[in-house]
Amino acid sequence: MKKPLDRISEAYFNKMGTKFGEKVRKRIHWVCENSKGEKILDVGCSQGITSILLGREGKQVLGIDLLKESIEHADNLLSDEAEITKQNVEFKTANFMNFDFGEEKYDTIIMGEILEHITDPQRFIKKASQLLADDGQIVITVPFGINDYFDHKKTYFLEGLINLQLDNIKIKNVNFLGEWVGSILTLTDEQPEKKVVDTRLLKKFESEIFNRERNFLSTIKKLEKEIIEIQEVEKKSSHLNKELNTKHDIVKKKDLEITQLENRVQNLSQESETIRAENTLLQEEKKKYKYQYEEQKRLNQENNTREELVGIFKKENDLLKTEVKKQLDLRERELKELGDIQHKHYVLEKRYLALYDSFLGKVTLKYWRFRKKLSNIFRRSKGVSKA
Repeated sequence: MKKPLDRISEAYFNKMGTKFGEKVRKRIHWVCENSKGEKILDVGCSQGITSILLGREGKQVLGIDLLKESIEHADNLLSDEAEITKQNVEFKTANFMNFDFGEEKYDTIIMGEILEHITDPQRFIKKASQLLADDGQIVITVPFGINDYFDHKKTYFLEGLINLQLDNIKIKNVNFLGEWVGSILTLTDEQPEKKVVDTRLLKKFESEIFNRERNFLSTIKKLEKEIIEIQEVEKKSSHLNKELNTKHDIVKKKDLEITQLENRVQNLSQESETIRAENTLLQEEKKKYKYQYEEQKRLNQENNTREELVGIFKKENDLLKTEVKKQLDLRERELKELGDIQHKHYVLEKRYLALYDSFLGKVTLKYWRFRKKLSNIFRRSKGVSKA
């Protein structure tokens, strides 16, 4: 079953929007300002922000709520507070009507946004009056006017607040807080006349109604203006829809063309794959032919080199032959000259031998030997004289 989980602390800290946070703070601060005395009971304390704010001011506060989740959130929020504040505030999961308060009396009992959830609010007010200290008061806030929250069972205007009065409880003050209304009930010995409305209270109520009506009229005018603007937008939208339909037809035509192009692209892609495969084969053939070409080129270069070497060898051979021929011719000339010399030597030797054996030859030899001997004697005598 869906639970009426209130998120008052989150709203207070702007976690549900800045504007809503401002409204919530205004209401909570009004409640705190009117929580008189030292002992406070916060009925339906929800996430505990009101109790904690009062605890910071040194007041002893008991906060109770039906929902365990709300009390757990309140305890978690309280754990971040100073130790002195923790000592001032206590939270309990409890039903107000069944909880045993013993002999406890409270200076202020807070009922913040709980009476709209209850079918018999006078029963709650009666029990609260029994828990009030002398001069104690009940501080109430409820939504002002219609609020379609799923768990709301009552809608409060001025009459609903007046009907909260009992024999010993009367309205002390009513304050309109925008979308909420606050009321302060106090103990009394007088019997309140429920059907007689205080003129000041009625004037205050009518003023708030006037302000709300003014706000509603302003909102209506604003909405009417927005409706006119929406109608203008709808006219433009209708025109744009026609253009859009025309463009839609164009788009459909373009889509068809795109589909045809995509099919063409797909065919071209397949052809491209075939061409790519053929190109791969051609590249392989090209590599093969390139290798063969390079090999043939290398062989041609080697052949050219070989031919060049043969030419060089041929030239060198011709030069060698020429040189050999020259050497042979020279050798032949030398051999011929040697032959001539040997022949002359032979002739001379023959003549020498003939001369040597002749009388004239022998006389000549002796002459030269004698002359040589004299020459030696002369040189030796010449050397002695010099010494």
